[in-house]
Amino acid sequence: MADMHLAELLESSGCPLCRTRLREARRHLGSVLYESVNDPAFRDRLLAARGFCRAHSQQLLAANRAGAGGSLGAAILFGSVIRKRLAELKKVADGRGRPMDRDLELARRPASCPTCEQVESAQASAVSRLLDRTSDEHWRLALAAAELCLDDLLLLAAAADRRSGRWSEVFGAQIGRVEGIAARLEGFAYNSSYDRLHLMTDAERRASDEAAVLLGGTVSEAQAR
Repeated sequence: MADMHLAELLESSGCPLCRTRLREARRHLGSVLYESVNDPAFRDRLLAARGFCRAHSQQLLAANRAGAGGSLGAAILFGSVIRKRLAELKKVADGRGRPMDRDLELARRPASCPTCEQVESAQASAVSRLLDRTSDEHWRLALAAAELCLDDLLLLAAAADRRSGRWSEVFGAQIGRVEGIAARLEGFAYNSSYDRLHLMTDAERRASDEAAVLLGGTVSEAQAR
């Protein structure tokens, strides 16, 4: 089943590892809303973590509204977290000198987001499976042609240093893909002159979208077809 999901991601547009993270975040937040809002054990863990990160806080609310048409689940969880963070703010306000500095430092810590933990685990599993399968020609060719963002290409390259397989073939093909994007961007800019517009190709017109995924990743399923 895991390989089927990976194969589907490789066959679709967009960065497969970005989409792995998007899917896992959506799955986990949906599970939280459906199963954990009134679970005391989860609420205790969430308070110990000091809530969700910025991005997953926004996504939790969006998921709640998309699924239930309201925001009750998100409101309950946010209310608990904000009460905890409010107590931290009051300690800062009441402090003096070095104790206040320590309280401020503690209050500024980022949340140990439970969704981030799940996403990182899913990412590590996907990286491991993809690299393990570079010994298979079909998987290797699919990964070589995948629309990997630059960060995830380098993530795979760093992990591949300690693995067997044909990663160098994949990496070489990906470098060629990046070179192609750079050339098409230059062609787009050159042919944007009024007297050369008729020379512009569809590939050059798509180059900016490809570059945005390469440099910024796939940030939503809407970017993928």
